[in-house]
Amino acid sequence: MSILILVLAMLFPVPAMADEELAALPSARHRAEQLFLQDRPSDAVPEFQQAIREEPNRVNLYFQLAVVYEQLDRSSDAESVLRQGLDRNPEHAHVFLHNMAIQRIRRGDRPGAEELLLNSVERNPDFASPWRNLGNLSVEAGDFVLAVERYERYLETAPNSPARSSVEQMISHLNALIVAEQERIEAEERARAEEERRRRELEEAAARRRQELQEAVRRSLEESRREAERFGGGEEDFETVEDDFDIFD
Repeated sequence: MSILILVLAMLFPVPAMADEELAALPSARHRAEQLFLQDRPSDAVPEFQQAIREEPNRVNLYFQLAVVYEQLDRSSDAESVLRQGLDRNPEHAHVFLHNMAIQRIRRGDRPGAEELLLNSVERNPDFASPWRNLGNLSVEAGDFVLAVERYERYLETAPNSPARSSVEQMISHLNALIVAEQERIEAEERARAEEERRRRELEEAAARRRQELQEAVRRSLEESRREAERFGGGEEDFETVEDDFDIFD
């Protein structure tokens, strides 16, 4: 399953042209779109840049140029042109933010991408694509519960999505993993509880043995004292030695 779902504006159908016909086109936009369709990204860049200067409110141009930059492996430039489009066309902020997040994902900046995606759905909660990418990020992070919530939100906002079947399958797999993980946790908790119960039993048994031993020692000492008394072990039974007794005569 691809982590990237790039949202592009609808391109105008433009028939392919020869170079001489291309040069005769009346606007940079038409030339840029022709070069784009002919898979000539390096040649398309300056034409798109000129077209954006001429028509800064035509949002398709920003998305198309971002794709061209991606073809040239210039992800930072792709995000920059999308930021430019956002600044000039704030009414389409949710789409620009989403596509900027894709550039962050391409560069490995998952936290930055998630922030932009959340900003996108904050601007337009009914915009479906960010929810799916947010779900993908949650899967990568191992938060399956949050991933399911985000995928379900995607299906709510895009009930007729062609990806519905694959997303539902992903949700099913994640729910199975969530159940398995919960069962594992519960099994570990039961094992810890049983281990704790056994430990307490052993400690209580050891305490009882110590108590029994102490009681046995006490009884033994008591019996020894009584036996000594019974056989006249008191000091009054010994003869008194005179203080002036001297072994030297």
